Amino acid sequence: MKASIEALRNGPSDGAPKGKKGSAEKDRRRMVSLFTIASAIVTISIGYVVGTQIANSVRAQMMESYAIATATQVRGTVNSYINEADLATPFTGDKYTNFQEYINRSIEGTNVVKVKLWRLDSTVLYSNDPEIVGKKFATKEPLQIALKGDPYYEVTNLQADENYREASQYNRLLEIYVPVYLDDANPTKVSGVYEVYMSVLPLDKYAGDVMRSLYYGLGVLILLLIIIAEVASWMLRKRNDKLRELSTQLEMRADTDGLTGLYNHRHFQGHLERELARALRYNEPISLLLIDLDFFKSVNDRYGHQTGDEVLRQVSSIFGQVLRNVDYAARYGGEEFIAILPGTDAAGALTTAERLRKAAEDLKIDSGDGKTNVKVTLSCGVADYPSCATERESLIAAADSALLFAKRKGRNRVVFFRDIAGSEIQEGDLEKLVSRLQNASMPTIQALMAAVDSRDSYDRSHSRNVASLATGFAQSMDLEENMAHALALAAQVHDVGKVNVPRSVLQKNEPLTTAEIEAIRKHPEASAKIVESAAQMEQLLSAVLHHHENWDGTGYPNGLSGESIPPLARMLRIIDAFEAMVSDRPYRPALAIEAAVEELKKNSGTQFDPNMLEKFVHSVKTQKIVPLPPGPSELDGDDASELAEETETTST
Repeated sequence: MKASIEALRNGPSDGAPKGKKGSAEKDRRRMVSLFTIASAIVTISIGYVVGTQIANSVRAQMMESYAIATATQVRGTVNSYINEADLATPFTGDKYTNFQEYINRSIEGTNVVKVKLWRLDSTVLYSNDPEIVGKKFATKEPLQIALKGDPYYEVTNLQADENYREASQYNRLLEIYVPVYLDDANPTKVSGVYEVYMSVLPLDKYAGDVMRSLYYGLGVLILLLIIIAEVASWMLRKRNDKLRELSTQLEMRADTDGLTGLYNHRHFQGHLERELARALRYNEPISLLLIDLDFFKSVNDRYGHQTGDEVLRQVSSIFGQVLRNVDYAARYGGEEFIAILPGTDAAGALTTAERLRKAAEDLKIDSGDGKTNVKVTLSCGVADYPSCATERESLIAAADSALLFAKRKGRNRVVFFRDIAGSEIQEGDLEKLVSRLQNASMPTIQALMAAVDSRDSYDRSHSRNVASLATGFAQSMDLEENMAHALALAAQVHDVGKVNVPRSVLQKNEPLTTAEIEAIRKHPEASAKIVESAAQMEQLLSAVLHHHENWDGTGYPNGLSGESIPPLARMLRIIDAFEAMVSDRPYRPALAIEAAVEELKKNSGTQFDPNMLEKFVHSVKTQKIVPLPPGPSELDGDDASELAEETETTST
């Protein structure tokens, strides 16, 4: 039983795909992974830029420190060995050798690669390369700056002519220009310039160490980010799983009935809307079963509510046994259930409903004393799309109306909406029918009218014929479009109130009694009540209500006369009488058209509006109005739907 109900709950017509949750989980993991990768890329990019900036800044600071330290060292070392007079001529011979030995000894163990001594006129007085000693070179900008008294340093690529020997050993060197001050009398006088070349390998090594440290730190940071992201993802996943579980539970509670496990009334409304849209899209039928447990209140009163609840649970189980997987069942409210049968016409729905009724009869439900069983029967109203209704509220109203008549016919039975006219209505039933049809649309009323027509053995196409005559009369009268549609609809449904008249009266061959005549005279009001629930067009309602009023005031239900009778009601009075005369009746055969016209003329000014009657007679004689041959009384679902849509548009 539980499996069957679960199959209904998860049926393909409404359930979410089973892979949806797994797909959402994969999407969530993919998003976390993408976020982690994106974070890592952004962190690496930022780290690389920041690290490079830091390394360059460290290298620049180290260069400055090297330059200052080297300038101080060279100045202190060399200035103590030479004087200003030594700068008069280039260093050669023993002077060159002794100075070179002194320089090498003084800077041994440092990163100094080469030392030059420049005179103010850009002549090289000393160099590790003796070949350029005594040569004069063009004054470069760094040398000019130093000659003015300002130290200068830069990283050089050794492209200058005087650096050809170093260029063969090094890619680049730190080049430092140090002003030489040898005049004790004038300490600010620049006597020459020391040019010192230092290896940048220690600087690069240190900067590389800084970069590696930054990258190690960056790697640790990325690892921490990944760990944090994974932990956050895990926590979020656990939280989402919990929320999803709670959401699923809440959704199930919101959509299902806690007692029976079936869907509830709220969920049913949305599901029926979707199924009707699908049926319309694929041009397929769909049927609705509205089921009520018979005498359920007495079960609660006699055996208690616990037994009553068990009855509801047991009855709900038969849906899983009888219905298909594509079908749908819900608890509609109290002891009422409802089922949707997609792709099923009226005949199939009646068969299914009968199987449900029989299954309920066969239930063995303990009354609680262990000795007796509770006898369960159900009544079922059936309506289908499109023959009974074309939209949700109308379909429900039609099934509910059919259920009313299933109860009136003795319960424990199945009734189709289009068959309810064959049932004898009891006192008060009309009000209940009107109440149930309150949300019905015009196609549903038309379907009921077709059922009423089928009760009259003398003419099963009365409404169709009257509607055809009304259409021709409206054209000959040049009625406005909205009035023409209202007249056509009034012609179709004007006798729907005869559902309140016993079949025996409608088919009686003998003269009617006073009580029977009174029952007949009430049908316009009954028709208006039923039509009013489906249409709010004043012209339509007044035509239906007053179509038996006479021009001289002797008609019913209100005894109106003359121009006080609505125009469409006066037209419908003529058309209805003419159609009755040219059709067979239990008490006489059909009249010829000419004879019927003469009868109409006889009653001009008494029953009928003289002016309208004259135009009607003219239209009949000129064959603008021609009675239809006998045929089916009902419109098919498409015609009814189309006419209802036109009327709705016109009334708006």
